[in-house]
Amino acid sequence: RRFTRIMASPFPLLRAITRTSSVTGTPMKTPHVSLRVSSSRTLSVVTAAAGSRGEARSTPHNPPRICIVGGGFGGLYTALRLDGLSWPAPTPSSTSQQRTTSSALSKANITLVDAGDRFVFKPLMYELLTGEAKRDEVAPLFADLLDGTDVNFARASVTGVTMEPDDGGIVHLDDETSIPFDYLVVALGNKPRTEMVPGARSSCLTFSSLEDVDASIEALDLARAAKATPRVAVVGGGVGGAELAAAIATRDGNAFDVTLLCRDPTGVMPTSPSQLRDHVSGVLRCLDVTVRAGASVTSVAGDGEVTLSFGGEADDETYDVVFWCAGQEPATTPVSSLVDSDNSLPVGGAGAPPLEVNPALQATAHPRVFAIGDIAQVASDGRGGGGGGFAESRTAQVAFQQSDYVAWNVWALHYGRPLLPFRYQHLGEMLALGPGEGAVAFPQLPEPLGDALGTLLDGWAAGVLRKAAYVYRQPTNGQRLRVLEAWARRPELWLPPGVSSGSARL
Repeated sequence: RRFTRIMASPFPLLRAITRTSSVTGTPMKTPHVSLRVSSSRTLSVVTAAAGSRGEARSTPHNPPRICIVGGGFGGLYTALRLDGLSWPAPTPSSTSQQRTTSSALSKANITLVDAGDRFVFKPLMYELLTGEAKRDEVAPLFADLLDGTDVNFARASVTGVTMEPDDGGIVHLDDETSIPFDYLVVALGNKPRTEMVPGARSSCLTFSSLEDVDASIEALDLARAAKATPRVAVVGGGVGGAELAAAIATRDGNAFDVTLLCRDPTGVMPTSPSQLRDHVSGVLRCLDVTVRAGASVTSVAGDGEVTLSFGGEADDETYDVVFWCAGQEPATTPVSSLVDSDNSLPVGGAGAPPLEVNPALQATAHPRVFAIGDIAQVASDGRGGGGGGFAESRTAQVAFQQSDYVAWNVWALHYGRPLLPFRYQHLGEMLALGPGEGAVAFPQLPEPLGDALGTLLDGWAAGVLRKAAYVYRQPTNGQRLRVLEAWARRPELWLPPGVSSGSARL
């Protein structure tokens, strides 16, 4: 029931305010929530609740200016959720706290900043590599996604963030423009961690962006043109490495000799449920992917020579293409040169620490700054809130859920309402294992339901469920319809292996 409720609601956290205490732990009275939906589907929320508030230093502009840095899952979905809220003019009460009124409704001034012009639905990049999906289905333009909304988009890289005394701040861009804000959301995402091993950054391909997909396709095509069966190494035995190995192994009619190098002696996906791990290992065997468990890569040379360590003994192997999937880290490098002042935001630079936030994902040093995903160092509140720490915030699923909380908390902070501590709800794992194949690990269900239904769906049915779930998870209704229409015209995406589209039409 929990999974169904979350999947069915575009803004599920609004239900949580009836049962969640404030960030500081002060008991909160049950609020009255009034939801008004206009013909344009704009959601207006008016609450009356007692409890602790997130304190800002002064009264910001109304409507507020909100800048969101990073256009991944966390940033884009936060922008869309904020755009779906109305921002009524506040009327100060006798207690000097702000209260909302039903008159003078307005929309926030929201600006989304990203260095690229496309949003990348990263879980579907494997379909782009195998040819199952097209570019606009996986990476639509921000201009198309934001058409019909009031969200402004700025294509630029951030060079600095300055916090203004007793106010919001200013985001500085590389085109020498700046964006003033009352509230800032930092959602820079992650990047491959290639500094761990000498030569990894210069000699390996990564698979974390749309540019990486283009470079991967080009490298694989060149290797295929030069050799009948190119040797490909994928370094990293996590979920991403396993999915990438399966995608390459099924590309061009199983034309590649793929080796998956796993540092963990147990093999692939050591932190995943054993049932899922065993199934993925079996699929990789069927695809003739060689899994080297306990293989620690110590260096990579430009000619494809990979130096491995097995129990202290070195071994050199040569590959035509080497992919690096061994770890991610916060993508803080776009914020590389901050304004040199005591009010500058402590984010950015290679090796910079993540941004420390409270359980409401609010920066501890700057109450009008919120952080989502990898860059957020979430502290536990001792009551299950806070998401469990920084390491958990490395999936699109976490960033997607955090966007709900951050959107609400920015709205609540603006009107002096209680902030909600982030509570992550694990919905399982979905993997692509080549065209027409997948694996879905559901959350553990209580007995006896869990024993009867199990927690793993595999094969063709899992692939269909995964595609359907990701169609539903598209950021806008327009994109959802575009992807659904395009995929409906390609029945081979939905049919079991061995069933032709002609048979299905007949």
